[in-house]
Amino acid sequence: MSLVNSRSALVYSIMIVEDEYLVRQGISSLVDFKKFDMQVIGEAENGIEAWEKIQAECPDIILTDINMPQMNGIKLAQLAREQYPQLHIIFLTGYDDFDYALSAVKLGADDYLLKPFSREDVEAMLIKVKEKLDKGFELRTIVPELRVGKDEFAEIKELFSDFFEKLEKEKKLLNKYVHKQGYKSLYYHYNSFNAHGKPKRIALLTKDYEIILHDTIIAVALYRLVIDPYSVLMLNDDIVVRMPDLIAESFSKSFIEKYISYEYVERYKKSRLYKGYYDYFKKLPLQNEAVYGLIHWQLFERKDCNLIKEQCNLLSLHDMEAVDLFMLSPKIGSIIIDGCINYSSETKLQDTSLTIGEAYYAEIFEGQKNYNVVYNGDYISRFPLNGSMTYLKHCDVFAKEEIDKIHALCDHYTKLFTEANDYLKFLMDNVLLTKDKV
Repeated sequence: MSLVNSRSALVYSIMIVEDEYLVRQGISSLVDFKKFDMQVIGEAENGIEAWEKIQAECPDIILTDINMPQMNGIKLAQLAREQYPQLHIIFLTGYDDFDYALSAVKLGADDYLLKPFSREDVEAMLIKVKEKLDKGFELRTIVPELRVGKDEFAEIKELFSDFFEKLEKEKKLLNKYVHKQGYKSLYYHYNSFNAHGKPKRIALLTKDYEIILHDTIIAVALYRLVIDPYSVLMLNDDIVVRMPDLIAESFSKSFIEKYISYEYVERYKKSRLYKGYYDYFKKLPLQNEAVYGLIHWQLFERKDCNLIKEQCNLLSLHDMEAVDLFMLSPKIGSIIIDGCINYSSETKLQDTSLTIGEAYYAEIFEGQKNYNVVYNGDYISRFPLNGSMTYLKHCDVFAKEEIDKIHALCDHYTKLFTEANDYLKFLMDNVLLTKDKV
């Protein structure tokens, strides 16, 4: 597995699978793997031996021959890719197997090396693979942790077995009204009862439907806890750290009382999943005062910048964007992101009202320019960010140089948000929603 300390300190592991001893040794001695932030963690002379070592060591890259005794490289690659989809596979092949290797690449292998190969060939291949690994390092470090999902879902279902048994009965109840025709059938029943003046049947149908809808919301909420323990963790006064943007807000008291009940919450707290996350967060350093103020109250003071930077790992992307904008110009007193998140600094503004809503701010700019619009005794400017707008309230006009810098900063964060969204889509498509994980 990769040894990951930070973005700048990655060591990728390689396993060499080749039945010829001299070839294995040749590859190991031919290239200085350290130069590419890589290390050889093991060798194998056939596919069966390699498969055992792959399961034990979980390398990032395997260099494998195609023609090997006991299990060939193609079969090995199939097994490895099914179990470890993040694994990078490079085929070592001679001219006789070239077409075979080329077909395998088209089916999902990352690359191939044609024997005999030179040091330059190997290095060129490693550069390409490293680029892929660097680009998606979060995927390789977080995804394996999510593979416990199947067991965790099973634990949740066991903890709340009485509820899920009840839900199964309700599904059968719903089938009285909804058959193969779908919800059209439910609509038909409702209108049929109404037409024939059967209010009791209508009331019964409505009640059944409301019960099922209510309990379905509970089921979704409980399953959510497998991928988002933050919902309950933040109910604890002693957990005061912030999770990344991918994690949702905690459950509200009213939501728990209406849909879940504190009985279920207390059951959940007994799960291995919850205890593991709780122990993890308790080991994290507490937010310093400056970070706490920014996260919980959206308040920023420029004198606290160093304190905030020390714990920037606790900030969301929106928090980080706001900090960078405030640092960019002392004229900025308030920042409204997506029309709903309002950050404030110590810069005094004439207008101290708190107004949110994209439509409200869009109206201000109707028929006007995007920058330095007079606003309640101050100025307001807007900049595109991730398909929406960031609105800046400032005490003095922005010079062109400042506007250009703000645009560049917003472009930077738009890229970061896009990468985060792509990553979330990857998780949803490849990890969280796959049948074998749930």
